[in-house]
Amino acid sequence: MSRKRRSYEAGHKPKYLVIIDESPECDRAVYYASRRAARTGAGMVMLLVIEPNDRHQQRLGVADIMKAEAQEAANAILVRFAAAPMAPPASRRNA
Repeated sequence: MSRKRRSYEAGHKPKYLVIIDESPECDRAVYYASRRAARTGAGMVMLLVIEPNDRHQQRLGVADIMKAEAQEAANAILVRFAAAPMAPPASRRNA
């Protein structure tokens, strides 16, 4: 049984999903998505996937510490993007 698509209801706001990673293209993707979202009245959702080093770890205390460290690293990346001025990526400035 199919349901009615809710994205067309009043008050719905489209979203752009940006994957956050350590690649050099990441800052360009954030810049592009933020500018496009601002122009179109959409929102922007950023996703950072944190994968533990050892999936079969038996000690929960160590896993909790690893998760906390990964969360701190993720927050540092997001703070870096939030604090960065909205300037075009370097490859665009020279064009």
